[in-house]
Amino acid sequence: MAQNSLIRAGVQVGGSVPPIPALAFLALLGLITPGLKKWGLDRREILYIYIFTAVSSAICHVDVLGYFFAYLTVPVYFSVKEKLAPIVERLPDTWIPKDAELVRTFYEGSATSNVPWSAWLPSLLGWGVFLLVLWLTLYATISLFRERWIAHERLRFPIVDFSLSLTGGGAIPSFKDPILWIGISLSVAYNATNILHTLYPNLPALGRALDLAPFFPDPPLKALAPMLLSYRPEIFGLGYLVNTDVLFTVWSSYLALRFLGVGLTASGYDLVTTAYDYQEIAAGAYLGMLVVLIWQARTHLKSILRRPEGIRYAAMIVGGLAYLGWWCNRVGLVWWLAAAYLLLIVAFAVVYARMRAETGAPLMALFPFWQQQKLLVNLLGTPVLSATGFSSLSAFVALGFLARGTFPELASYQAEAMEIGHRTRMRSRCIAVCLTTALIFGLVFGMYLYLTYAYRQGFAMMDAGTGQGGYRVRVAIQQYRMLEEWRTHYVPPNIGLLAQTGAGFASVLGIVWLRGVLLGCPLHPIGLAMSTSYGVHLWFPFLMVWACKLLILRLGGAAGYRRLVPLFLGIVLGHYFTAGVIWGGLSLVSPEAARAYVVHFS
Repeated sequence: MAQNSLIRAGVQVGGSVPPIPALAFLALLGLITPGLKKWGLDRREILYIYIFTAVSSAICHVDVLGYFFAYLTVPVYFSVKEKLAPIVERLPDTWIPKDAELVRTFYEGSATSNVPWSAWLPSLLGWGVFLLVLWLTLYATISLFRERWIAHERLRFPIVDFSLSLTGGGAIPSFKDPILWIGISLSVAYNATNILHTLYPNLPALGRALDLAPFFPDPPLKALAPMLLSYRPEIFGLGYLVNTDVLFTVWSSYLALRFLGVGLTASGYDLVTTAYDYQEIAAGAYLGMLVVLIWQARTHLKSILRRPEGIRYAAMIVGGLAYLGWWCNRVGLVWWLAAAYLLLIVAFAVVYARMRAETGAPLMALFPFWQQQKLLVNLLGTPVLSATGFSSLSAFVALGFLARGTFPELASYQAEAMEIGHRTRMRSRCIAVCLTTALIFGLVFGMYLYLTYAYRQGFAMMDAGTGQGGYRVRVAIQQYRMLEEWRTHYVPPNIGLLAQTGAGFASVLGIVWLRGVLLGCPLHPIGLAMSTSYGVHLWFPFLMVWACKLLILRLGGAAGYRRLVPLFLGIVLGHYFTAGVIWGGLSLVSPEAARAYVVHFS
């Protein structure tokens, strides 16, 4: 992970769902389980190891700690070049070490490669406790819905099904099944063309996607750009387990939005299209899903809040949010803005966890990124935000690593661990201890890795950086530049973007109403949230697997569908093994090749 994710950013093994290290370890232990039983290692203990490794691996990924270090250090290192000195002056001493030379060696490397631990430890300890409390708050929130999702609704949890299959249960009957190996072979062949092309450029390759934009150079069809046909074996394979209504809603709503842009262009509007045009709609869809989840679970929530465990969870949530708000206020953020921001962070994490539980979509970034912040900016405008003081506004932007990174969405692993415990009769308390220790280990080990490698070769060279910082550093710089613009150019509330958020919210409620009154309604609210968040990579694999499912069900019925489950999960397993384990290993000895064929799982 250190070489592939932190340094070269070639194969994002920690960003896959589940993380490649945890999956590889699970497969290895699953294969040698009979021998391990002699020493008392049974299936449940193997699953504890898997849960621990999955969480700690995900914590170390650049989309978690990479954003964390970038957002906290960018103002100090780029204070002169990006004119961020006013921000540094307003950040408290507990934020990070504000010594310019210490941060300079963090970015450029130290001649001695020694980490000044005494200077870093107070800040890292404070932020570590902050992230731990957020983790426990998310755990308590998910626990309130656990019984409803697992015992009453009996959600599918495809990721759990896939993981359990590697230990002798779940959806894959046996590694001796030839259909499973056909699926594995298909993924191996696909990845082999890309790997061989990288090593030997004269050989043909299937590539990672086909962009249809060059076929539509003129308006109004030019508004379709970018229109990617993404080849994502993991999305295609796990999509076979996804509800057909969700699959249909994802690809149909995404295409409908793209062709809506064509219609607007034909009507005279000058549209500039990007791959992530619908994030505001996705934010509204997420908030709509939260309202739906709470309303549907209202009776269950009332019941559980009367029990001792429900009271305990509620106390954890209230106490956790109080501590998080206190910490945000301590670093400069005004209390009401901190409360609104934290509630949006928790809300989006809960909806994402539900999405993973119901669909198993293997994308950690499947949420409207930055919208926890941008929604407040669109609603209030910078005059109201600036009235809280520049220190508060600086802290608000600097806390953006929670909205742009994937730490809150790791709550999905908590929900999946609860489902694993339910299926294998693990004790809830043991699951909670496993998750908490995994979080602590991941933070400690991850921070150690980042600081060690940063002072050894420079943070500016990590994350595929070229001396000016990697992708996460550039994202942080972009947001701090925006903060500087807010100081001189007031931005009023954005009615247009708020209307898009409202449209997403209303659309979700409308789909829920339609499903209640119209028998056989093919639309699903979660599908809308998924398509507007990350439809650019989801729509084509979901369209293909939707067509495959319909054909299989028509020709073979339910029996035919169940018989071919190993084929599709074999496609997932083959992709993770070839692109994650094999190519991840080869890229360690061939870093230039890794940069030529970058594999993003998230």
